[in-house]
Amino acid sequence: MVLGSKWRGGLRRRKIRQLYNQSKWEKAEKQAIALVDCKVNGEFARDIVIRSLWNLEKWREVIQFSSDYPSDGGSALARRARMKLGETEYPEKPDQYASQTWNSQNLLNNWYQENDTLWLRHPWGWTYWIMPSGFQLEKTHPSLLALALNVLLKPWVP
Repeated sequence: MVLGSKWRGGLRRRKIRQLYNQSKWEKAEKQAIALVDCKVNGEFARDIVIRSLWNLEKWREVIQFSSDYPSDGGSALARRARMKLGETEYPEKPDQYASQTWNSQNLLNNWYQENDTLWLRHPWGWTYWIMPSGFQLEKTHPSLLALALNVLLKPWVP
C-alpha cells in the first residue's frame, strides 16, 4: 500500500512539474495547490504554486501565499512582488556595507552579500541582484566574480 502511494505521488509530482516546465502555470498551480499541506509533497507543491503565481505576474497572490506559507524563496519573491507593486523602494545601497568605497586595487573586494542580495560596489555607486535562496558569496569562485566584473565594467574601468 505504501509503495503504491509513493508511486502515485511521484506520478502526480511529475505531471505538475511537466505542466510548470511547459509554461502552463495556471494548470500547475491548480494541481499543486491541492498538495500544499501534504507532508510528503508539500514543499514541492508550495514551491510550484509561488513560482507559478510569480510567472503569472499575480503580485498580490505571491505576497499572500508567502505570508500563508513562509519560506526563504517565497519571502524573496514576496519582497520582489512588493517592489513590482511599488510598495517598497528599490534599495540604492546596502545597509551593512553602505560606507564601503570602490577598491580599485583589488576589484574582487567590491562584492558584498546581505541576506539574499548580492551587491557590487563600482565607481559610480552600487548595483545589486536578488540571488536564489542558499546563495553564498564566499562559495562563489573568484574567477566567476572576475568574469562578471570584466563583463560589467570593462568598457569603463581599466
